[in-house]
Amino acid sequence: MSDVSRAPDLERELARGLDLHRAGRLQEAEAAYAKVLAADPRHHRALFALSVLALSTRRDEDAAGLLARAVELDSGNVAYLSNLGEAYRRLGSLRNAVDALLRALALKPDFAEGFYNLALVLRQNGETDGAVFYLERAADLDPGRPAFQRGLGEALRQQGDLARAATHLSCAELLSSPSPRPPALCVEQLREARAQRALGALPLAVAHYQSALALDPRSVDALVELSGVLEALERPDGAAIASSRALRVDPRCAMAHATLAAARVLQNRYDEATASCRSALELDPDCWLARFHLGYALAGNGGAAEALAEYRRAVDLRPDNPATHSALLFLMPYVPGYDPPAVGAGARAWAQRHAAPLAGEVRPHDNDRNPRRRLRVGYVSPDLYEHPVSLFLEPLLECFDPQTIEVFCYSSVRSPDAVTRRLRALVSGWRDVRHASDAAVAELVREDRVDVLIDLTMHASGGRPLLFARKPAPVQLCWLAYVGTTGLDAMDYRMTDPHLEPPALDPGWATEAPLVLPETYWCYAPWQAARQTGPVPEVGPLPAAGSGRVTFGSQHSIQKVNEGVLPLWARVLGAVEGSRLVMYAPQGARGRIVEALERSGIERGRVEFLALRGRREYLEAYARMDVCLDTSPCCGATTSLDAFWMGVPVVTLAGQTPPGRAGLSIATNLGLPELVARTEDDYVRIAAGLTKDLRALGDLRARLRGRMEASPLMDAPRYARNVERAYRGAWKRWCERDG
Repeated sequence: MSDVSRAPDLERELARGLDLHRAGRLQEAEAAYAKVLAADPRHHRALFALSVLALSTRRDEDAAGLLARAVELDSGNVAYLSNLGEAYRRLGSLRNAVDALLRALALKPDFAEGFYNLALVLRQNGETDGAVFYLERAADLDPGRPAFQRGLGEALRQQGDLARAATHLSCAELLSSPSPRPPALCVEQLREARAQRALGALPLAVAHYQSALALDPRSVDALVELSGVLEALERPDGAAIASSRALRVDPRCAMAHATLAAARVLQNRYDEATASCRSALELDPDCWLARFHLGYALAGNGGAAEALAEYRRAVDLRPDNPATHSALLFLMPYVPGYDPPAVGAGARAWAQRHAAPLAGEVRPHDNDRNPRRRLRVGYVSPDLYEHPVSLFLEPLLECFDPQTIEVFCYSSVRSPDAVTRRLRALVSGWRDVRHASDAAVAELVREDRVDVLIDLTMHASGGRPLLFARKPAPVQLCWLAYVGTTGLDAMDYRMTDPHLEPPALDPGWATEAPLVLPETYWCYAPWQAARQTGPVPEVGPLPAAGSGRVTFGSQHSIQKVNEGVLPLWARVLGAVEGSRLVMYAPQGARGRIVEALERSGIERGRVEFLALRGRREYLEAYARMDVCLDTSPCCGATTSLDAFWMGVPVVTLAGQTPPGRAGLSIATNLGLPELVARTEDDYVRIAAGLTKDLRALGDLRARLRGRMEASPLMDAPRYARNVERAYRGAWKRWCERDG
């Protein structure tokens, strides 16, 4: 009998086996599965069915063998991989269990059962913190599963978080109980969830919201509010599920559409976020949260000017919300037409509205006023993980003189990683303040007797400007997130370098005094933040030397690629016959970019887009580029440093704002002023000129990494001494002023 003719018989036999299995007639079911496999040993569904039976009867070794064969035949089946992980766990083969489960989750990131099984493996290995992390995600994705709630409660109890443990265990009991649930209990849980949210105890609030939903699964208020809390905790998959459940109950709930948009923004699904915001605003034009996240979604797709307009509307609707107002300030320098005085005025308006009411909390400092003693320096950031901030901070922390500087970090990292662990090992004091209020962190800074406190975030996402408004340290300065001003009178200095300051710019545009480093604003250690991922990528040969066609490139943040940049890039492409452009852009931004280039005479086929990638793949993409093109009025920084290190020169246009002079600073520190244009005509001339002599361009490419490594940009000890002197100078001035 042919394979085709016997296939229906095998399917009928498999179906019979499954029916017997469900009926509890296990021996007969096993015989049916065995019959299928005798006829077709590669029948992976029969292998899986037999493995499930083996697991249920504790024949774990048999199950692992059957599942390994099933996975070999269908490697993309997450159920096979998840059960294989469970079989390995039971056998004590924990490394193999983790590998199988991580493969399953890579295929299906919203696979609740996979997170739960991975947590079981970690608990068995004594890794309680990791188990809690994955159990939280399982419960986010399927909060109605008693096993997930019970497992999370038990792990939290083991971790010592008794309040959360008790709430999740109670939730598991509610879900398992067949008895009626009085509506008053749901109201009580909802009230407690809101109280914990107001206190900033967001993980505990999640537990109470999930308990409320165990009592009333159709509570739209609980679902929407839970979504908002999960989004604040940067757990977007669970947030999206909660909002989607709310919309199934009430499709006309504007806030449910808005919270779904918030989750989609965190998932980088900007088109879907935009659609959800539009739906919310159709239902309620005054839904401030929809306006706010519409701004985020538009900016994420490259529409910075449109995003700015939405942020303004959101601020008008919620003038008391500092985060919304901060988002507006952060985006202003990306949009043409906003000069430093305008940005400074906006920052002062923010401070007047949100920081001025805190003036009564500013108290005198009693720090030891010895100008020569060892300084206690604190860094405040949510970005102390694999992030550009850490890329620049780590070499500095490694090279500080411990006799001169003692370092404290106030970290709001949601998901610590290997970089977090390395940074933590480099400092004297590490404070996890992710769930602490600004007022509480201010008191902690005072208790630590910090002398110089540095804001690494400012008005960027996750920043704590209202912490700095309370002036917990005698000397406060901002650095690194972007080259700008906070608008705070309590912020004494902003870090800068000689090249970032436009010569004619009135320093009064910023509330902070400039603290000028002698050479460079950045210290660059390109592989610090990803040294665990493999060997450093090498500089490749000049692409044009092999293809005969010049490729310009850009991997800048899409927010910087505005309607003024694209015509300029089109002029460069028009000046170099046959040239092409390879650039990063999310899917939703690509149509706008193509249309803008086509209006300037560049046909669609000359542009290739890159998707968001991991750091290694991102660096390797520079091997496809001959010359990189900088943005304006906000230049690239990390991307330009990466390009140079990978051997690709960056043509930049020196602007009239500090953010618009990053390229000038980098090129000057490299000794390559010829890459800096003063006008758009110069920019086109320089970019096109580099491509006229491919041999010279190839020679430059081969020398650039060595040039970088020999420059101030990568001399971490020298940079650390400069920063130490800057801190010491600021400290001495405080001692002289107040001593």
